[in-house]
Amino acid sequence: MEFQYNGIRIRPPNEKDAEKMMEFINSLVEEKADINQCKKVALDEEEKYLKDILKKIKENKLVYLIALDNDKVVGIVSIGLRTGKKTHKGGLGISVAKEYRGKGLGKKLMELIIELAKEKLKGLEMIELSVFKRNEAAKKLYKKFGFKKVATIKKGLKFEGKYFDEEIMALWL
Repeated sequence: MEFQYNGIRIRPPNEKDAEKMMEFINSLVEEKADINQCKKVALDEEEKYLKDILKKIKENKLVYLIALDNDKVVGIVSIGLRTGKKTHKGGLGISVAKEYRGKGLGKKLMELIIELAKEKLKGLEMIELSVFKRNEAAKKLYKKFGFKKVATIKKGLKFEGKYFDEEIMALWL
């Protein structure tokens, strides 16, 4: 399964992608992007993470796509099923490289991952996400897909000693 968008290839990850994924995540950490990851990851950590991702994909507990411009990862999106009494919910995460933001790649990744989740994640009824309250561009994108704010957690995020409000958004399928 592979998709194209303005010369960018979008596909599920494979075991050879760890270094490219690590470079992407580390570039977001350097940028201090509004993501959960606070510190750079080492290659062995990323390889372990990728192995876990591939296992969950195979078990239909996770859908995951990477966007590549030539051979460089420029975007990642995923929806993973929750566990326990939350198995009807999936958690969404998305990141796009700074120089690719505002060009429709995030929208394309959202379209693809939501469709893939509906197809592959059995029992999925709701997709939820967490976003920095200040991240208006991301919230605007999520709202285009029908996500609604369901909660604000004051000081729900902490980075470099500073607190930030967190918004929880949900999409009922």
